[in-house]
Amino acid sequence: MTLTFAAVMADAGIEAREALVIRHAYVREHEDGSAGIHGDSSDDEILAYTRVQSADPRMFPKVAPGYWIVCLPEGGDRARLWSVVVNHGEVAKDGGLRTFDLERSDAMGDLRNRLVTGWRSPRTWRINATTAATYPVLEIADAQPVPFPGFDALILDYPQL
Repeated sequence: MTLTFAAVMADAGIEAREALVIRHAYVREHEDGSAGIHGDSSDDEILAYTRVQSADPRMFPKVAPGYWIVCLPEGGDRARLWSVVVNHGEVAKDGGLRTFDLERSDAMGDLRNRLVTGWRSPRTWRINATTAATYPVLEIADAQPVPFPGFDALILDYPQL
């Protein structure tokens, strides 16, 4: 029997229909010049980045749920839990962007930076938690730095370069 994300959410007391799951991508700077995040971003930078979302309802839900489960990339088809945040509502709307009042929650606090789930659609950065509920838990472990293979065996893709 596979452990799924539904069991983890249930254990944290989060109803899937009341949550959104976000998997950020590492982008230092977006095409419009706005700052992104990277592997060395601080918790404050990640939270500030998460607060600002698109006003386009095709990009981000018109009515944002109360819980956002925020993950960071862990390879092509994996997501590592960063934190659960509580959405206290929209506080500003400036043209194409909306800003939300978010607060980090203690929900899943023991799994922060440890829980790794599968992420079936690497091109999709946000999904409803009802969809993520079926995703498998791949591991619960501290992040390990990738060992350096040596210059002779070093292969980097374009984003890593």
